[in-house]
Amino acid sequence: MLFGPSVIIALFAVATALPIDHDAMTQSDVNNALDSMISGDANGAAPGDIVLDYQNEASHSHFDHDNAKDPFFKSISPALLAKPTYVAFNALTATYTTPSIDAADPNTPARNTAIDAWFAAIKTTVPFQSMWTYLKTQKIASSDYPTFVTALKALWFTPYGTGDAGFKEVFSGAVKGTNVVGFANWVQFYQLEQTKALNYHGWFNRDKVCFDYDIFSSFKFTNKYYFMI
Repeated sequence: MLFGPSVIIALFAVATALPIDHDAMTQSDVNNALDSMISGDANGAAPGDIVLDYQNEASHSHFDHDNAKDPFFKSISPALLAKPTYVAFNALTATYTTPSIDAADPNTPARNTAIDAWFAAIKTTVPFQSMWTYLKTQKIASSDYPTFVTALKALWFTPYGTGDAGFKEVFSGAVKGTNVVGFANWVQFYQLEQTKALNYHGWFNRDKVCFDYDIFSSFKFTNKYYFMI
């Protein structure tokens, strides 16, 4: 599933950024909204679309030890990555070439074009529409689409600090010095692994993996880093 995590982030980012009655937003309501987004995601991976190779457990004491000789992603269906939302998403993440949050990373015309193309690709999807409906029901989001998207762009893409942004930290990958401070996107993980910029070291448990991350060849480090699957 590609879009599910991003709408979850939007849901809570908007909810915590605006003055609303949190007591009126029950856990059951939130769970139902998330279930609706996930179950209706036609762009999600089907059984067999993604094949993982966990291999050996990573070392808990020597994080530079590579206990997995092969990539983590054994195969991904080309048809899955060819879906319009994935294509637009990859085009957008490709505009993020400065992973350091201490270096200026302003939104360029090319990035703004890619942002608009991504919103166009996800606009009619069930997860996006389910999220918007829920937020409107909670009186959190505007019922006017351009106004709503403007708010989402501000939340996800407006730079904060020197070179960070919500989308960058979650989906593209962000580092501070030699530490990964944000990276929770399996599509980007796969892309970096394909280009040898990321070296999978093994798993701590089956929902956490360890890896070396060569940040666009600018520097390389070994770090105890958990990537949630």
